[in-house]
Amino acid sequence: MILKETPIAGLWEVWPEIRRDERGFFARTSDLEEFEAAGLPADWTTSAVSWNARLGTLRGLHYQAMPFGEHKLVRCTRGRAFDLALDLRRDSPSYGRWHGLELTAENRAALYIPPGLAHGFLTLSDDVEIFYHIKGAYRPEAARGVRWDDPAFGLIYNRRTAVERSISSLKDTLGIANRKTSNSLTTKADLFLAGIVQLLCVLLADKLHDAQLARRPRRLIA
Repeated sequence: MILKETPIAGLWEVWPEIRRDERGFFARTSDLEEFEAAGLPADWTTSAVSWNARLGTLRGLHYQAMPFGEHKLVRCTRGRAFDLALDLRRDSPSYGRWHGLELTAENRAALYIPPGLAHGFLTLSDDVEIFYHIKGAYRPEAARGVRWDDPAFGLIYNRRTAVERSISSLKDTLGIANRKTSNSLTTKADLFLAGIVQLLCVLLADKLHDAQLARRPRRLIA
């Protein structure tokens, strides 16, 4: 297992050290001793899977407010996704910065994400499965979110595919996971209006995309 530091403290890329023979290969994807030697807690309490049917599906950015922050080890076990983490720790020298990595079933890389960072991904293919190891309990009351296009952070989720055509939950579109939503009529109205706006944006993006294709000369693609 190979650990690579990133510009964000506590955020690491994790790459498998593959040992091949005529049968295939073997590689460790998580090693408690190696993580602890690097100062990274890895006594996972939960494992989870996110399956995503279509290319362009956006999830995040999500995190849990302290003291309920989670450690996560995130990898892609099917398909391809652009995965990133955003530093929201006010006392961090890298506050407001993010680091992203393309995770695929072929490269078998992972991101180790500490508490205080928001996490999200954009699928780069159909039929994408993201696998999580998590240290920490899920606390719905501590759930928070950051919009994928928040101008304060300059995220680049439009890598490889247009975000305007992505599929995202209304919660992620609004970035309202950081406020109470249980019985608020205002919030329900916000969700309804946001859904209409999102649908119109997708339809407009489709029209513009089709118009651009119609104006292009036809080419043979190898």
